[in-house]
Amino acid sequence: MARKKKRLPKDFDATLRSGDLDAAKAVFETTELDAHQDAYGPTALGMYDIPPALVGWLVAQGADIEAPDHYGHTPLWQHARIGNDPVVTALLDAGADLRSSRRPVLRAAAEGHKPATVRLLLARGADPLELEGGRSVLENALASCSNADLPRMAEITEVLLAAGTPTNERMRRRVEEIGKRFEFHRAGFNPDYLAETDAALTRLYELFDVTPVAPRRTHDGTSPITVTAATWPDQHQELWDTLVPSSGPAATAQGEAIRVTGRLAHEVLDNGGINWDQDFRTMARTVPTLLACGVPLPEAELAEATKLASAYGRNNPDEHVRRLSELAVRWVLANPDPLPAPEPAYKR
Repeated sequence: MARKKKRLPKDFDATLRSGDLDAAKAVFETTELDAHQDAYGPTALGMYDIPPALVGWLVAQGADIEAPDHYGHTPLWQHARIGNDPVVTALLDAGADLRSSRRPVLRAAAEGHKPATVRLLLARGADPLELEGGRSVLENALASCSNADLPRMAEITEVLLAAGTPTNERMRRRVEEIGKRFEFHRAGFNPDYLAETDAALTRLYELFDVTPVAPRRTHDGTSPITVTAATWPDQHQELWDTLVPSSGPAATAQGEAIRVTGRLAHEVLDNGGINWDQDFRTMARTVPTLLACGVPLPEAELAEATKLASAYGRNNPDEHVRRLSELAVRWVLANPDPLPAPEPAYKR
């Protein structure tokens, strides 16, 4: 008897999407029941388009309902993450274990911001108090919440609080951070979803007893640029908050100097340079040009900025990254009258 294949056919996802159960079942005449999609992917049970009816058939034939992918995620975790509730139900009905995945299945649904799936898993016995790395399901969901996730995040919060999840100071700080981020991007947020998202943020403030974040005050483009902070890092942040738009280049040269040095610093210090490309290199080399506009930096500092910008890369020393940002702040403070920003030669 010929040995069965250990990999699913490359077009198996198309077979699943076709809805032809007989065609899908026929694949396993020559392919192992626990064959994986590829070296990293799931078995058939974890694939996005699997029909619920095929779940029960595969398990009945002997497929491992807990077969993990390369990352240790079971089929139940995979489908909970994307809110595929019919398949989540089919897996649970077939005997899937809520606790067999490397990471809590309830966390997958909460981090994916799927409130209906969170309710389903709780109803089937998931533990809302299960911790991972010392953090609850709710805390992890808040950590991954984007502006677009806010309506679903508010709903999930109500569900998990009602299930007995306690709040803590870390969660309250996170809600405040979410509010600050939303206010920063409010002006550019899709108006079709603004009212719903704003109401959800207000609900989060209420649920966690957090003082609402004040609306962002941006520079009008003509008034003198001023700061109230005393240290250059705080001044950079204050200038970022007032001069940098939620997306795209700044309208003023001062805003662009702050935006570019902030983007560069974030990429190197926070992202480890993972996205570093020609655009970032061009942005770095633009900084000295900006700092030479208006009232330029003193000659020695401008030469220092040029040297730092020329050597800027994904592995830049922290002190070099911070120094270029500091020099940008010095230049802005020396040029309080707004200067028009040059047309950027980069897209980031």
